[in-house]
Amino acid sequence: MPPNIDLGEFSDEQFDHKRWINNATDSISATESMESFLMNLELRLHLAAEDVDAALEMDSARALQRIPAAVQEILHLRADATGLKGDIRTGLSTVSAAASTASINVAALAELDLAKSRMEAACSTLQQATELSAHFSRVKAVFAEGDLQRIAATLASIRQGLALVGNVPEFHGGAARLAALEERFNAMIEPAVSSALAARQGDRVADLAMLMASAGREHELEGLYIAARLPMFQGLWDGFEGRGFAAWLPSFYDAVLNAASSEARWCATALPDSHPQMLLQLLHALFSRIDKAFRTRLASALVQGGDKDGGVLVLLASMIAAAHTFVHRAAQLAAQAGAAVPVSLTAAVYPPFQSQLDRYGELEEVVLGESLAAVRLPDLEDDLDSSASSLSSFAATTESALSAALDRCRQATGLTGLPELQLVADEALARFAGRLQAALLDIRAKHVAASRGRTEGKDSPAVLQLLGVAKALLTNVASCEAAIRAAVAELKSLVDSAGASAGDALDPITFRLHAQEGRLLRQLQAFVGAEQPSFLPAFGQRAQDFQEGVQMLVYDVLMLKVHGSLDGLSSQPVWQQEDVSASSAGALPSFSAYPQQSVTAAGEYLMMLPQTLEGLLGSGEEMDDQMDSEWLDKVAAGAARVYVQELASIKRLSEVGSTQLAADLDYFCNVLAALGVALPPQLVTWQAAMTWDSADFKQSASAAIEEGSGDEDTLQAIAAARGLEMS
Repeated sequence: MPPNIDLGEFSDEQFDHKRWINNATDSISATESMESFLMNLELRLHLAAEDVDAALEMDSARALQRIPAAVQEILHLRADATGLKGDIRTGLSTVSAAASTASINVAALAELDLAKSRMEAACSTLQQATELSAHFSRVKAVFAEGDLQRIAATLASIRQGLALVGNVPEFHGGAARLAALEERFNAMIEPAVSSALAARQGDRVADLAMLMASAGREHELEGLYIAARLPMFQGLWDGFEGRGFAAWLPSFYDAVLNAASSEARWCATALPDSHPQMLLQLLHALFSRIDKAFRTRLASALVQGGDKDGGVLVLLASMIAAAHTFVHRAAQLAAQAGAAVPVSLTAAVYPPFQSQLDRYGELEEVVLGESLAAVRLPDLEDDLDSSASSLSSFAATTESALSAALDRCRQATGLTGLPELQLVADEALARFAGRLQAALLDIRAKHVAASRGRTEGKDSPAVLQLLGVAKALLTNVASCEAAIRAAVAELKSLVDSAGASAGDALDPITFRLHAQEGRLLRQLQAFVGAEQPSFLPAFGQRAQDFQEGVQMLVYDVLMLKVHGSLDGLSSQPVWQQEDVSASSAGALPSFSAYPQQSVTAAGEYLMMLPQTLEGLLGSGEEMDDQMDSEWLDKVAAGAARVYVQELASIKRLSEVGSTQLAADLDYFCNVLAALGVALPPQLVTWQAAMTWDSADFKQSASAAIEEGSGDEDTLQAIAAARGLEMS
């Protein structure tokens, strides 16, 4: 059976008739046919539609019956509205007329009120003038009574009256009279306030402070308080016995803070409106008063304490730290009362120290100079080995001395004195390196000069130690440079943070940076921003000079045996010896086909040199091996130069001498070749020329010159010595 029809579904804007039919067919029972179901559904829809038509027709008829009555009602309402509009126009006319009349009345009332106000003001002025005149007439009697409270009230009334009627000709001189009366009152109340302050009568001081405030003299209360309390604080300063100022200073600061804490509690009760600024001004007044004496004691303490461990700068740093602690604790005391420490207090506490810090470069120069001067350099009476060992140990003191100087700079100035330290350290370390160089010259004069002519070279091991000293000194230069650069980076962070803001004004370093309108801060900004290739140029140059001096000394010592073997070689008679075989039949030659002892001695020394250098300079490291090779090349090349110089001094070469020289040259050149040392062109020319026959010398020399294998000047000297012609 079809379901009941809900007419509300058909009024929905999204009604879908197909879906509605499909939904309706879902309710067909199994026994009912689709055709029968649809016929019944259609019939029900027709019946529903007819019901809707009938309802519409009935409602329309009813509506048509109500239309005449509605029209009649509308006509009545229109008539009522027309009448109401007329009434409103009449009312508006009445209101406008009343408003015109009222405005005239209000204007009249306003004039009356203004007149009344003026009359009241005139009356009040007359009253004030009368009272002011009365106050002036009886003020002398009030002062004569000596009642401070009444005097203060009278002066307050006079001040108020003058503010109102002071322009009245009668009171033209009233302001001057009031000022004189206030001065008189001040002269009366000041002794009372001072007496109450001295007796620590809190209630009495509070009452008198109120009277001074009512009389407009509250600003003078601070001066009276400071005058009453300052002697007690001054007594703490005067308690110094004259010795050990640096050790006494922290106890002085503690005593001042203890007294200030007691005063803070008293002021909080007696003078709450003036606390804690009044107490802070008292501290400022104290340090301002003792400023000159403080500077004198500080300077004396630095002079007396300069001979103690750490020197004058460590002593100064300890006193600055004590001052910083004092200012910090004073700030905590002020913070408990909700106030901040004024800049004036730090400006009174720190300047005596700042004037000493301005001398930081001078003070550090003394301390650093004394620490380096205390290093004992070798005694000339010591043997060479002891002298070299002493130099090796003393060269290392430069790095430790600079490290200690940086620590002092950090403690005393917070590294703000780094520019001065750089200059002072460079000069002091350069002076120390100069002492090392002077000691080196003394060693050279004492030991090396005395070794001329000796061929055993016993000083070589000791002298070679100096190469390590020079290397260590250059390493110390690099380490010192790195330490200063690290300090510059640290200073840059400090300068950047201080430049971004005023920072903690309680800190002595920040205070110093911003003092004198930030002059030091600008200087340090320029310092840390500058590109400096070297912070210790003089020290680095002296260290380089020391290394060069050591190398010259080592070279001369290593060449001693070479000179001992080869010096005077040119004057030996063998070079001019003649062949005697022609005049003495069957006689043996008078020369040896082997190299001479002097040449073999030099060659054997050179052959043993690698082992000697390896044992003395060390081995196993790339740098040590490189140093061995460098010194071997230097000594071998030097030996070759000495040999060539001796050969160039030979005035005459016989055939026998040439044969001997050829044997010597072959041996010596073989030694150099075995050592891997390049032969100088002059030596190569001598070796080749000694193999040429006299008859072929000219032709062989020309060919060697053309080929570039022979040195022309050397060939000229050889030809002259052998008595041959080159052209």
